Amino acid sequence: MDLLNWHASPQHKPANCLARYVVTKHSWRGKYRRIMCITPDAIVTQNPESGMAITNTYAFSGDSDVESISIGTGNDTEGEFTINARQDKKSKFKPIKFSCSHRSRLLTDLFHSVAAAHLRGRCGVAPRLIGSQEHSPGYEWSGGQWRPTTLRVTGYGLELVDMEGIPTWRLDYCVMSSVAFAPLVPEPLPTADGIAGGSGLSAASSYGLAPTPEGPFAVFSRCSRAPRLLACRQRDGVLNYMAVTAQQRLGLHIIADNTSGSCPSALLEAVTRSERQAFGGPGEAPVAEWEVARLCPRYDAQPPLAALR
Repeated sequence: MDLLNWHASPQHKPANCLARYVVTKHSWRGKYRRIMCITPDAIVTQNPESGMAITNTYAFSGDSDVESISIGTGNDTEGEFTINARQDKKSKFKPIKFSCSHRSRLLTDLFHSVAAAHLRGRCGVAPRLIGSQEHSPGYEWSGGQWRPTTLRVTGYGLELVDMEGIPTWRLDYCVMSSVAFAPLVPEPLPTADGIAGGSGLSAASSYGLAPTPEGPFAVFSRCSRAPRLLACRQRDGVLNYMAVTAQQRLGLHIIADNTSGSCPSALLEAVTRSERQAFGGPGEAPVAEWEVARLCPRYDAQPPLAALR
């Protein structure tokens, strides 16, 4: 039987592995290199020096082995985080310290899996691990008009959800720009002669953005040139809560540009001008655009959002 399996490839990762990261485990004995695997139900660590043997499994679904997750010193280049967990169901919870690069990405993938397990009714400790979700009614600029939506602030990012609570758009904190938000001023209403009062913009050039819902703001991503335009009556509270959550949960410092003073149409026109300048000639100007999600190499199987479906 051993001869039959002699050429079989070894199992290098757990089943249903969503993401893997190289981490360093800190203990009183020293520091050890580990591969941390995130699955839909557990955190699995492997020892790369012993044939990728599994060293520990910490389930966060069912009878959870994970009590809390917290960040420590450092930054996203090399930062620490602590998982308060138990080795088995009979053991006591104790803090286990790790460090790694791309700490915010690792924790974001982990929080996605925890949230998905909670949605399936399998993770009762999710509110303690990733914090409570904040919902605020608002609007998004989509399809040439302001559409009602619900803004949901989570421990890993900002989501827009429909009436059934299904996410229609998401931007993780770890892919937001360093200046992530910009509060905007309402769009000037056009006067009787068709010119927007005091702005010099025609009603046609204002993209039909007037009248603007209360509390407009823009969200910037490192993955897209064009910002996302949103509006929420509780704008200041929502932006502050996102900044605090990103700092506490992921160790990320994201800020708002409160000095722009732009209206939505002025911001969109500025983005359009910069995009035109990026092309060599008029014939190279874009005629259409789509918003897509690029799957990064760190996803060994399906992206975490797929677990929500």
